[in-house]
Amino acid sequence: MNASSEVKVSADHFDLIYDLRRLMFHISYGRVPLVKNGHVDILINGERAFPLLRYHSHEVTEEDGWRAIKVEMEHPLCRVEHHVMLSRSGDALVSWLSVHDAKERVVLREASPLVTLYGDLLPLWNIDVCHKEFWAFPLHFSKKYSQILYTPIILCSREGSLCAVIASLTSELGKARFKSSIESGRVSLDTLLDHDRVVLDPGGSVELDKVVFLFGKNPVELLERYADLVLEFNKSKRPLRVDDFPLRCRGWISFGYYYTKITQDIIEREAEFIASKLKQYGYSYVVIDDGWQRRDTAYPSAYDWITNSKTFPNGGASTVKKLHEMGLKAVLWVAFTVFDRTSHLIEKKPGMFIKVGDKVYVDRLGRAYMNVMSEDAREYLENLFETYKSWGVDALTFDIGTFSYITPSLEFLEGGTLTTMKLYNEFMDYIDELAAKYGLGIMLKACPDVPSVVKFRNALSVRVSADVTYGSTEKPQNIAGFADVFFKECFWSSKLMPPDPDALITGQQSWLIHVVWSLVSSRRSVVYYGDPAERARLDLLALYPVYDAPARPLASTFMETPPSVLVAEMSIGGWEPIKALGLLNFGDETKKISVNLDEIGVKSPALACDLESGDAKEVKERLDFQLDKWSAKLIHVAKREEWIAQPMFISGYAKASISTANASRLELTLEGDPLLKTLILVALNSPTAALCVNGRPFKEFSNLEQLISSTDDGYVRIGEKTVLLKAPSAGRIEIRKSD
Repeated sequence: MNASSEVKVSADHFDLIYDLRRLMFHISYGRVPLVKNGHVDILINGERAFPLLRYHSHEVTEEDGWRAIKVEMEHPLCRVEHHVMLSRSGDALVSWLSVHDAKERVVLREASPLVTLYGDLLPLWNIDVCHKEFWAFPLHFSKKYSQILYTPIILCSREGSLCAVIASLTSELGKARFKSSIESGRVSLDTLLDHDRVVLDPGGSVELDKVVFLFGKNPVELLERYADLVLEFNKSKRPLRVDDFPLRCRGWISFGYYYTKITQDIIEREAEFIASKLKQYGYSYVVIDDGWQRRDTAYPSAYDWITNSKTFPNGGASTVKKLHEMGLKAVLWVAFTVFDRTSHLIEKKPGMFIKVGDKVYVDRLGRAYMNVMSEDAREYLENLFETYKSWGVDALTFDIGTFSYITPSLEFLEGGTLTTMKLYNEFMDYIDELAAKYGLGIMLKACPDVPSVVKFRNALSVRVSADVTYGSTEKPQNIAGFADVFFKECFWSSKLMPPDPDALITGQQSWLIHVVWSLVSSRRSVVYYGDPAERARLDLLALYPVYDAPARPLASTFMETPPSVLVAEMSIGGWEPIKALGLLNFGDETKKISVNLDEIGVKSPALACDLESGDAKEVKERLDFQLDKWSAKLIHVAKREEWIAQPMFISGYAKASISTANASRLELTLEGDPLLKTLILVALNSPTAALCVNGRPFKEFSNLEQLISSTDDGYVRIGEKTVLLKAPSAGRIEIRKSD
């Protein structure tokens, strides 16, 4: 090979130059250098491979919109291949390692398709983390650069001309981490986690996980592109076979206020409130959270995940039956990879637990852990699903025990390949199979932010926050952390699996929290509330929006914590979508915000309606607002029409369409559950309008509280030119000029 041998692969803005002699590569995007003197590395039997690698061959190919290079390298113990693909569209680079033809038994760790000394480039970027803290919790969000960032991460150039997303594209064996040493300037993108091991026997091969680099000017669009690529590279194991009711209605969760101190009486009392006050607005299920099960030691363990606590004397089946009698569904909290040391199962079924030697391992808090790889464990898991189904449970919500507490396996299980993600994927594959078999939907409360979740379609939703409770919403500063998570995850992750932002709390910081939750409420999200009956704000709970998708941050505000301007859409058939404009001020001073109509895709002139006050006004080209400290606004904006009335807001899940619209008559049709009620905010352009539902005049109520509490159809005047209508979710609404 010539001493200066290089190969260049280009695709639109990307240029990759591979120095085959030195096994170094350089990557640039346009005129921006991204990687200088990059190389690959992997620990093979505890020794860094890169110094020992020697060039063998390379191949450049083109297929399905990608240009690819594969560089083969010889190692004394195996063959290492570095794969890089560049999209023809010029926005994506995918890279991964594979290892082949092991000459003897080898153990692989710390695999990285990118190691470089480009610490000098890091100050050119603003860096943010767009994910939950590894297993679930989002409270670490900040702009500060740290030495380990779990992907996806967002980089925006200081001058704002270029943005990048770096993320795991697959997660069969590992999860990508962006690691750096500030002292040496060394940066790596590792695809195996600490303690992960991949073992190859002689002749063995393995393909490690792919990472993706996305570049462009808009971080919002890049993340949506990332979601599309995840769907392309990760195919589902089996179709959805369970009732997806959490996506078609709303519910209540016991943990929001009561934490673990729940009783049978509390659950049934709260259910009666829901059935009598909120069922008409689509609230249809109850999440019975932590506290129903017998626990003798520490969270999140249980005696056997079947035996009830003393506060449920009649048993879980009895409570579920009561909920069903009220017309509600029951969702049960579980974390069944952790058991009490007192559990009868430790003696009866020791094979289902992790062992040290011949004894079941018990940690210092008295917890034993399921060996999710064992046949005894799988047999018991099926027994649990069969039991919950016999109780009448409609769905399960999985907490931290389903993942974080699998990890003791990495320390104590011996043998071949064993990685955190391998354990997780095999466990979730079996759970997905059981969910489909028994018709029990899965709501993942604690889940790694990894692409493999899309494979398990019977998991109906995935948590995108830590627990949101009364304790966590006492101060508006705390809400800022949750809001940052929601708005940087929900809009793109909803393509992969419906996000679950956790409990809406109306009893504290009511309007501020209501706006935050409203903006992530969509036909692809799960939202429930967590207030006790005496603190629940019926006006807010009844007036919940359901947007087409979770709100997207305005690109110019994405790097703020949280983004201050967000946009969602609410579709009405026969008309352009209504734009929902969310404005947030999580600061100690008043804030001025201006938004041009063309930024949110609304033609001028427009009509803007403040959902808190009900006021509607005409807007020409720009919306200007002044927000008080720690406050929020939710504004609906639509093109100004010369109709007798314009619908500006529709609650719930009913689909709406306009069949007639002119200066003298507006006819609106709702398609939904005829037993439910929908609330519609209408801006009137005529002071002499007659309001009818299914040919009958609406009844006028004197205030909002009366309208919300009543089961009758009717309306109440809100603001100077707006009225709020309450109508069946299936029917015809007519607004016409009075005779």
